[in-house]
Amino acid sequence: MIVENPLALAYLLPGDVFILRDEIPALPITLAVDETTAQPEMIEPVTVAQEPVVTYTNPKPIAEQPIAPAIPAIPKITAPTVAETPAAAFKYAGGFGQKFLVIVNYPEHDVMEPAHFSALESTIKRKEMQLGDVAIFNIGKYPGTDIKAIGRFFKPKRMLLLGKDSFPEGLAEPVFNQLTMLGSCQLLYSYSFNEMMGNKEQVKAFWEQMKML
Repeated sequence: MIVENPLALAYLLPGDVFILRDEIPALPITLAVDETTAQPEMIEPVTVAQEPVVTYTNPKPIAEQPIAPAIPAIPKITAPTVAETPAAAFKYAGGFGQKFLVIVNYPEHDVMEPAHFSALESTIKRKEMQLGDVAIFNIGKYPGTDIKAIGRFFKPKRMLLLGKDSFPEGLAEPVFNQLTMLGSCQLLYSYSFNEMMGNKEQVKAFWEQMKML
């Protein structure tokens, strides 16, 4: 079958249609253009902003910052020590738990005569205290010790002087057997046990003041 229009072969033959090159001029192919078809819109070219070219250079090495030294602690200022009787050399009996200082004078004994020591211990217990609450300082072992050295070492809140011989250097004699104040410290200057042993009146007078100390 002869078909003049080669385009019709696509409807007649199931396979692909091949046109020889020599036959192309003989084929009257015209393309119909629909004039009513809208012309395609012209798309303006879009200018794509190009990112600036960044060049990388090796950075300069960062100098290591020196570590700031730690701030030293502010030292506490302490009062200078006075070159008098060395406080560290003082020895005493008791625990001094309640800052109660008893000053005695027994040059022949380490602390006191045993009978007097027992009498003092009984007096302390009557005040509902123990030897661990007081310090018994035998000034007879430290002749020439002044009140300033004793105050720096013990810092007592209460102080009992048993007899005139127990007076430290530099202490003005207070009123006898009457509770007084020495700075912020309560002070009682009373009889020694040598004076009180066997004397009930003196023991009673001593105890009346001792109860308030």
